Amino acid sequence: MNDAYILFGPEEGKKQDWLTEKKKEVLGAHPDAETVLLFTFETGPDELLDALQSASLFSSYRLVLLKNFNDIKKGPFLNALVKFL
Repeated sequence: MNDAYILFGPEEGKKQDWLTEKKKEVLGAHPDAETVLLFTFETGPDELLDALQSASLFSSYRLVLLKNFNDIKKGPFLNALVKFL
């Protein structure tokens, strides 16, 4: 099973702190991890699913970050996450 975390709320500082710690944890376990940064205002659900499902050519692990999740209609993006999980 794959891990997925959805961070909601106005506390950008707390979310960023959590994300920084999670990235350290991932990079500690997978030093060659690839990080993919997506923004909801320029990414569709299909692009998110593609980023989640595609194998990396250069690393054994991929960390996909989707920013501004609070600013969108969540249904299509949640459906993409459910499909992935």
